[in-house]
Amino acid sequence: MQILLHVLCTRGSSLRAEIVRDGSVKGFGLEVTEAKRPKRRPGWAKVHSSSGERGALNIEWHANSNTLTCRAVTRASRKTSVVVGNFVNYLLQKHRARINAVLISQR
Repeated sequence: MQILLHVLCTRGSSLRAEIVRDGSVKGFGLEVTEAKRPKRRPGWAKVHSSSGERGALNIEWHANSNTLTCRAVTRASRKTSVVVGNFVNYLLQKHRARINAVLISQR
């Protein structure tokens, strides 16, 4: 099961880069595990739940549209909501001024 998050932001620097640099994500039960890997597009990151829940968020920043696109993937559908909930909570607590809308859809 996949959940897609589209975070529409105001103009500015990469929200993905701000998330990667922010050390307070651990306080929200999240952990940035990867930020760049050779042979992958720049501008992506992977965030896992640090509370032992399964699931990960693949995060990409689209500078032209100022949109943060997140794809949450887990094998157990009931566990996805924990990772997504923690991430949305983090976004609204730490980056509220930059966020215009958060759209969530399921695939």
